[in-house]
Amino acid sequence: MSDREKVLKGLECLITKEMPCEGCPYYGRGNCSKKIAKDARELLKEQEPVEPKAEPGLVNQILMYSCGHCGAIFLSRRQKYCDNCGRAVKWDD
Repeated sequence: MSDREKVLKGLECLITKEMPCEGCPYYGRGNCSKKIAKDARELLKEQEPVEPKAEPGLVNQILMYSCGHCGAIFLSRRQKYCDNCGRAVKWDD
């Protein structure tokens, strides 16, 4: 089960109270609602846009940029998402 699926299942359990706790992926882990909230916060933070970093090298006189999350290189300021990790790219302009 992915982290996303685990958090969604935990949230559904908290919201509906229909699922018995034994079926919840957070069952038996202490304060489950706090753990679910922390995990949900982390998933949301992972979706925040990252600022690109200008790279010193030039390729064919084009300034290169790298993803602020994974470091993948891209050449265009028009790129809205990193091709490698999928994070949104936050340009200044």
